[in-house]
Amino acid sequence: MRHFVAKTRRSIRMKVYTKDLCGRCQFLKQWLTMKQIDFEEINISHDEEARQFLLDSGRKALPQVMIDEKFIDFVEFNDILEYL
Repeated sequence: MRHFVAKTRRSIRMKVYTKDLCGRCQFLKQWLTMKQIDFEEINISHDEEARQFLLDSGRKALPQVMIDEKFIDFVEFNDILEYL
């Protein structure tokens, strides 16, 4: 599990679920870092419990983003800013 630290507009807890060899996951992590948004990466390629959690939650596509323990739906990365 990798942690990226940066400043956010308010105190939030963001988790980003990713997997190895996921281009969109890599782009999202780069975008969040560029925007200086704190997040915790959870790579389901190495975390079976997290992978099962996503499946049990009905989430099959990656990346997935949780803010304050709630999944958010987004099309464009900028959509995430509405939740911050």
